[in-house]
Amino acid sequence: MIEVILSEYYLFGFESLSSSFQNISSAIYFSSHIFLYLGISVFVLSHINKNFFKYSLIAYSWIFISESHHIIRSAFSLEYFPGSITSLLYIVLGYFYIAQLLKDLKSKKLFI
Repeated sequence: MIEVILSEYYLFGFESLSSSFQNISSAIYFSSHIFLYLGISVFVLSHINKNFFKYSLIAYSWIFISESHHIIRSAFSLEYFPGSITSLLYIVLGYFYIAQLLKDLKSKKLFI
């Protein structure tokens, strides 16, 4: 969050998003609630169907992979791109997450 504040990335994200809404406040409200409802839906579905749990864990790993675009943009532009510092943490965590996920899938610890 400190990186977002210092780079003023929040202005870029919500100003461009607000063109689809009445104002920045409604853009923030709807964009945060979309992820909230999506998360609640995945939580409920993964408790109803145990097989869905495995697929939601696999889909969750995409978050770690997608964060690498910050570092790629910084490398190609040879300047700082907002989110580059925190994306390093996500990539390291993602490595361990995906390694453990693959290990659990191979040992069939996840409800297959």
